[in-house]
Amino acid sequence: MSKKSLAGQDVERREAERTDLKTDVKLIKGEEEIVEEIENSSLTGLFIKTNTPEKLQINDTVKVSFIDENGIARNHAGQVVRKSERGFAIHYWRTTPPPPIE
Repeated sequence: MSKKSLAGQDVERREAERTDLKTDVKLIKGEEEIVEEIENSSLTGLFIKTNTPEKLQINDTVKVSFIDENGIARNHAGQVVRKSERGFAIHYWRTTPPPPIE
């Protein structure tokens, strides 16, 4: 994701480079399990494509489980940080949950 600088140039805001990854992901929110498809991923999070973005809201916390492109099982905890009609972005926690986004 990029934004315009004061000089009108695009500035990259992501912490890590995104790569395409088309695979199923299991999201666990409390007692509810949701299975969706990953669109892209990075070391710090992922974007999940969905037809039902209302299932999750910004600041929701989830556990994420999927198999990466190398066949390795990945399990993370994170927070929904962005949402659109196409899906939602999840940022992984490094140690403890961050404060809610306002």
